[in-house]
Amino acid sequence: MKSNSKENRIREDKTRRLLWMVHVLCVFLLMIAAFMIFRYYSDSDQNGNFYAPMAAGMGMFRILGLVLALDGLQDPGNMGTIMRTADWYGIRHIVCSRDMVSVYNPKVVQATMGAIFRTRVEYVDLAEWIDEANKKGFATYGAMLDGRDYRTATLQGPAVLVVGNEGRGISAPVAARLHQRLTIPNVGGTCESLNAAVATAILVSRFF
Repeated sequence: MKSNSKENRIREDKTRRLLWMVHVLCVFLLMIAAFMIFRYYSDSDQNGNFYAPMAAGMGMFRILGLVLALDGLQDPGNMGTIMRTADWYGIRHIVCSRDMVSVYNPKVVQATMGAIFRTRVEYVDLAEWIDEANKKGFATYGAMLDGRDYRTATLQGPAVLVVGNEGRGISAPVAARLHQRLTIPNVGGTCESLNAAVATAILVSRFF
């Protein structure tokens, strides 16, 4: 009898722990669902339709300072880390090309460390968006290997900083529209390139 009673208690304890884990998981999933619904309607009009690509990105031109534009990034860790860096510097809007990793990718969300709740990310036709930025008087800069030393470059604001794909860099249509190319000198001479998120953090710090 004692043995059966002990086994029953152990079984009940396991059941309670399992139910608690299911409860926590359900709460977490509900929070994620609520957040995604909020982001959906914050990026849509009164009819629930997403803004046209150009209209979506133009709102940030009312904000003076620095806007980050990401061109074709695929690594969710880089995306999340860049959002976290933007949050640190108070950059509240990030523009992305349409072939980017999704901001709702679980690895992106995790890497942002909460910055996703304070950063508006919009997906646009980046080449056209850069055209509009140039027309509105923004200085457009791109992180590239063949650019000018970022430490000696004369930077003006308000500005847009474009960071390209981890392997291919900035796409040709976007690069052709930039006012200036910036590079981080390879002082050591033994490394082919910097991680995209690291390069972004270094260049962003130059604007502040």
